[in-house]
Amino acid sequence: MARRQIRLVVADRGYFAFLALLPFILGRASHWSCPAMRAWAWPTRRGDDPNEPAQIITLLNISAVFMGTALNDS
Repeated sequence: MARRQIRLVVADRGYFAFLALLPFILGRASHWSCPAMRAWAWPTRRGDDPNEPAQIITLLNISAVFMGTALNDS
């Protein structure tokens, strides 16, 4: 079953390219939208924004949902 799914994904080059680029696109989008991540540095524990950890977790969750729905090929 897994081999069949891999063959299906690789057979469609456009879909395969989309899946290969999606993590990079979502990572870049998180840097654009989250002010805490704009400096390309690791967030500090006691930063200026107390909501920073919640923002990062929210962006990770949204990215995981996008990746999960993109992989659902059936």
